[in-house]
Amino acid sequence: MKMLQIFILIFLFTMALTAQQGSSGGGGGRPPGGSNISGDRSGGPVSLVEYSIQSIFTTVGGRLEPKVRIVHKTVQGGLVNEIYVERGDRVSTGQPLFSVTLNDPGNRYLPVVVESRLSGVVSELLINKFDEVSPGVPAVVVLNMDELTLKAVASDLDAFSIRTGIIVTGVSPDGQSYNGSLSHVSAEPDYQTGLFTLTFTFPSRGGARVGMPLFIEIPVEEVHGIFVDPDTVIRRYGRNRIWIISEERTLNSREVATGPVVGRKVLILEGLEPGESYLNNPTGKEKEDMSVGELFGAGG
Repeated sequence: MKMLQIFILIFLFTMALTAQQGSSGGGGGRPPGGSNISGDRSGGPVSLVEYSIQSIFTTVGGRLEPKVRIVHKTVQGGLVNEIYVERGDRVSTGQPLFSVTLNDPGNRYLPVVVESRLSGVVSELLINKFDEVSPGVPAVVVLNMDELTLKAVASDLDAFSIRTGIIVTGVSPDGQSYNGSLSHVSAEPDYQTGLFTLTFTFPSRGGARVGMPLFIEIPVEEVHGIFVDPDTVIRRYGRNRIWIISEERTLNSREVATGPVVGRKVLILEGLEPGESYLNNPTGKEKEDMSVGELFGAGG
């Protein structure tokens, strides 16, 4: 019984301390350029005004393709003597793919065997058995799909702000996400279009497959300031306003100057000070000088 009483006293003390911290209205904010922290630290309907960093993104898209694709060609003319593989077969480096024999009725020659130059999957057979071929004819295509690449383009406005090596997430049309990295940005644009080529690398594990379209958001700029969710800003008396919570825990609508939407947040140019508390999810039932307790009680 005594241990239970001690536990209850500790619990009540913790709740009182939390309520006291939540009602304090002062406090200095972090200057721009600090750590990337969210403006909504409470996880509830009340948030604390803080400086944070939001990224501006550009979206690019493309289709996944094999990182390595080798077209094995005939090394001499003659008749295709044998084809040792089929489309879809997995092959190893040095494994025979096909052979060609010189077409000379008066003489017998050993067939020349062409071996795979990489481990991978046979994607195409461009010759048939007993075909008569010339030297250098494309014959068997082998793909190494351990890693996949995606090529996309970006304007010069964005290309010089994009850093190689960053981790990215590609999203398929059905909403599936795949993690990869930006491995290369071309040093020069295509001079006809003015666009730079971006090359991304994705591992094939996890369901990513050749030919899959992906859309990728890339950060191109960071903006420092005070940010809130768009639903926080209400239109009242023809002005943009935010419900501020006073030190007395009452509501007051304050006019704010808003900037652009950055990422999924609205930049607040004027009207909020670091350390202040505000409603991040107004219900529409708010009134001037209403107590926070009354609002939450009315909202259920």
